[in-house]
Amino acid sequence: MNRFPARRTLSLVLVLTLCLGLFALPAAATVPDGSEAQAEALKSLGLFLGTGEGFQLDAAANRLMGVILLIRLTGQEEEALSQSWTHPFTDVATPWAAANQYIGYAYQTGLTTGGGDGTVYLPDTRIDLQQYLVFVLRAMGYSEADGDFTWEDPFSLARELGILPAAADRGEFLRADVVLVSWAALTALCRDGRTLAGTLMDEGVFTQEAFDAAQAQALKETGWQAARSYTVSSIDALKARYLEAVQAATTTITFTVPVGQEAAYGEAIDAFMEEDWALCPYYNAWSRSIVPGGGKLVVEPDYLYSWQVITFLRYADYPLADEAAALEEDLEAFVASAVTAEMTDREKVLAVHDALCLLVTYDQAGSEASADLDGVFGAHKAVCGGYAHTFEAAMALLGIPCISVLGKAVGRGDTFHAWNKVQLDGIWYNLDVTWDDYDDAYGISFSHAYFLLDDDAFAATHIWNSLYVPAS
Repeated sequence: MNRFPARRTLSLVLVLTLCLGLFALPAAATVPDGSEAQAEALKSLGLFLGTGEGFQLDAAANRLMGVILLIRLTGQEEEALSQSWTHPFTDVATPWAAANQYIGYAYQTGLTTGGGDGTVYLPDTRIDLQQYLVFVLRAMGYSEADGDFTWEDPFSLARELGILPAAADRGEFLRADVVLVSWAALTALCRDGRTLAGTLMDEGVFTQEAFDAAQAQALKETGWQAARSYTVSSIDALKARYLEAVQAATTTITFTVPVGQEAAYGEAIDAFMEEDWALCPYYNAWSRSIVPGGGKLVVEPDYLYSWQVITFLRYADYPLADEAAALEEDLEAFVASAVTAEMTDREKVLAVHDALCLLVTYDQAGSEASADLDGVFGAHKAVCGGYAHTFEAAMALLGIPCISVLGKAVGRGDTFHAWNKVQLDGIWYNLDVTWDDYDDAYGISFSHAYFLLDDDAFAATHIWNSLYVPAS
């Protein structure tokens, strides 16, 4: 029998306020890299406010903190604080009145039975990684009663879902580790098939724009990482973590995978990189290696110049190679010739669109360079990828949110095709510079037939995977 009631709403999920010092226990362990940036990102979403003395990421957490997190993760905090609740525990001597409400509510609703002989709660006992993973998995809709995981082993499911960062410490579990797990959980799939972040957005906790900004800020503050390591136990988790790594232009990505399945996971990466529409803006080739029987898969993407330049604009410490650096200078000159400081963002988008149409002609031969910046700024030729990636890089330079989209062209042989989505005043719009560039055919240089259209208008001629593309 499941002692934990079904989730009622996730409007308060992950609101890790923890504003009182009693939740922080002294600890001497090292704070994992990236946790400060992720804590700031969670704070920007209203999900982690820290204590009165800052985040205190180097401090341990206790069972009182744990039960409060569980109530918040299951969306029951408002009800818990709506009245007084009784409990039999004799050791809850905190001067903070709300602590008794949380513990009393947890007891009355079966969220906890306390510790020891049932007359104590042990609020000051430290919580560990195992217990926190159990809390998060329950908040995501998974349960022991349904056989999704066990109290003794939440690690397998957490690893499969990608919410068990390698840096999370199984020994000295810190508030920093709470941040790492919570941040990873936002992009993981709940039992209902939605991501936790998507659920929170549906509940109005934060917007897609706020989440995108938080992700970008977390990556920027963390700094560029040449190598990343992940432990995965499912193909879905492999794909999710791989996409995370390539979005940060990681050059060496190491996966610990189930022993004996190295080849299968390697083949899955090959298929993903060859076929998945989400990866278009990032790479043009890759290499991978496995250690048969060693549980290791190493992938090394060869990133497009455009993605190298965009990464350089995001991370000050990204080592831009000479050829890419020269193309970044070409990009700066191109943008400077097209826009002025007095322009609005909408005017800048239009100016770059028009200037790109005038700069290049469509490459009917379809050379490899024409799909990237070197074709655009070298021979002044481009295919759809070259148009889209150059436009995205120009928007990155201008600080305007933009992505490249890979999909298919309706009515034109259903071939693969690339275009852009750009965000203006909080709204995403579609634009297709390739199809707007007439190269002086019909007596015109370019049009605006595919400029800043919503999804309904664009869907008549374009097909895309909505899983990876923001709606407009």
